[in-house]
Amino acid sequence: MSPPESKRTFFRQGAWMLVATFVSGIFLFAVHVFGFWMPDAQYGLFATLLQFLSLLRIPSLGLQTVFAQQAAAAIQPEQQRQLTGAIRTLLLSTFVLWLGIVVLFLLAQSSILTLFKIHNPAALWVTVLLGLPQLWMPILGGTLQGRQNFLWLGWAYILNGAGRFLAVAIIVILLGGQAAGAVGGALIGTLLALGVTIWQTRDDWRGPSDRFEWLSWLRRVVPLTL
Repeated sequence: MSPPESKRTFFRQGAWMLVATFVSGIFLFAVHVFGFWMPDAQYGLFATLLQFLSLLRIPSLGLQTVFAQQAAAAIQPEQQRQLTGAIRTLLLSTFVLWLGIVVLFLLAQSSILTLFKIHNPAALWVTVLLGLPQLWMPILGGTLQGRQNFLWLGWAYILNGAGRFLAVAIIVILLGGQAAGAVGGALIGTLLALGVTIWQTRDDWRGPSDRFEWLSWLRRVVPLTL
């Protein structure tokens, strides 16, 4: 690729990701307008649960950057096998971590419901369910980023925001849902985005893989996460 063409590609991809991130952010913020259709207590709970989801993402915050770097460097077959092994291992590890969170919430359910004044346990459990795709998105999104598949990475961002907005609108306004339903709308949007990343990275998480090196990974991920 010639330098002028490379520059045009860079600016085109950069502009697309800027637009996709902006549009997604607008939709993610706009879900709060549906608070007008909910009692104050229910909207307050919805906002609190969304903040709680941010805490669930902390263990995987550094993963997107590291996966983007590894996917970009996976040119040779050996490097591709290492990437495949890393994706599989981290997907499984974050799933086990999420299961641990589920167990903790099962044990402490009564206390959590009382502390946050949650009258419908479904609101809590839909939020916990949403935690798993929240943990997986940085892994698969980082792989898309490293592969420079910005077209579908951008669409994943947009589907996350727009899907959440439309789902919450339907559940809250048309179906009369409250905090639990609104969080369910957030789950729908996130699953749409996750589905895109799973589909577009299928060649990276399938096939032969090499043994995953935990120590070297932790050295890269932990500082970014902190």
